[in-house]
Amino acid sequence: MLRRLMGCIAIAGLTLFTAAAQAQSPVAKSAAKPALSSADFQKVAKWIGQEVSNSRQNYCYRQSFGRGVGVPLSTCTGDQQKDGLLCYPKCKDGYGGAGPVCWQYCPSGFRDDGAFCAKPAAYGRGGGYPWKFGDGLNDNGMRGRCERDHGKGGCEKDGAIFYPKCKAGFSKVGCCICSPNCPSGMTNIGVSCAKPSYGRGAGVPMKCAAGQQEDAGLCYTPCKAGFHGVGPVCWQNCPSGRKNCGAGCTTDTQTCVTDTVGMVTAPLVLAANIVTAGGASGGTTAAKLAAKSPKVFDAMKKAAKVADLASTAADVVLLAKDVADTTATWVDDFVADFGSVTTPRVQQEVDRNFTGAANTWVKRQYAMVHLSLLAQSNGIQTAQTALSAVALFDPTGVAGVVDAFAKPVCETDTAFPSVNRLY
Repeated sequence: MLRRLMGCIAIAGLTLFTAAAQAQSPVAKSAAKPALSSADFQKVAKWIGQEVSNSRQNYCYRQSFGRGVGVPLSTCTGDQQKDGLLCYPKCKDGYGGAGPVCWQYCPSGFRDDGAFCAKPAAYGRGGGYPWKFGDGLNDNGMRGRCERDHGKGGCEKDGAIFYPKCKAGFSKVGCCICSPNCPSGMTNIGVSCAKPSYGRGAGVPMKCAAGQQEDAGLCYTPCKAGFHGVGPVCWQNCPSGRKNCGAGCTTDTQTCVTDTVGMVTAPLVLAANIVTAGGASGGTTAAKLAAKSPKVFDAMKKAAKVADLASTAADVVLLAKDVADTTATWVDDFVADFGSVTTPRVQQEVDRNFTGAANTWVKRQYAMVHLSLLAQSNGIQTAQTALSAVALFDPTGVAGVVDAFAKPVCETDTAFPSVNRLY
């Protein structure tokens, strides 16, 4: 049926402008002098479709974009110290941190064993200078021999024998060993020195580097205005008046269902939005246009039937004129109340960007796009089929408008497209 209907439009189109010109219809007048190129009109038609869809439909898909793989937290403040995956207050001078504890540093030459400083190697001070026959009954002989080798005052007695004193930084252990001294504040435990320590509190998580945003323990590039991050993806915030509904936004939480694809592409959703501009009631212009639409379709079907029967050119011209006349009346009504059948913002933007004959041309052209949507959705079972059919047959922006109705993307005051007006 679609191919037949499109055949009707194509065949009738061969004579439409001839008949319309004879009838001096507004459609022919507006078509004679385009205000935009075909490419620029496609931009405008798609923008209008998106605005109408966003205003009328109760559901729209959020926009989203990737922001890269997150990186681990890596930054501490200036008065903190990184240790593992946490930040701690810096230790005082002479101390180093290990988790929540600050330990005194080991001096040069000592091995750091965590809570201890292992001493450098000890050394022996020999067999000493014992008493000898002939020394008399005093220590003078022993001391004299020792000091002769190690200088005056350089010896000391341990038991019955004199030994050279340990050099600076060493202390005797037993009679004959000199062991390194522990630094001030450390406790001597023999071969090692126990470090003093103090607590510096529980660590706090690191932060993201400047210009990054934390999410679940990772750092990401912040999302642009109007979007929020969930891991590596930035999702659009729902526009004002809409509520969160998974991958999309809805005007009514009761319609938020799991199968959002089925909801948006359901044939009734598409048909309702195309026929009534998404929100018509009995007395509105949109409803009146919907009521008049069958007359246009009947004229098209008659033209298609005549073409199928290979009727005379005169018959085709006569029926093409009927199509032109009914279409012109429908378009007149559409343009007369353009803001109601689209949206007030659409009318405001079109009026701001176009004046005079150009303004009328744009509104009439979009009215024809809308009428084409009505025709092509007549008898179509799914929105996807309608979209593919329109994309095959229409080069003037209809496909983009259907796409806006069938898969509406959440928009937030999208700017009117930049176009080159021809007059």
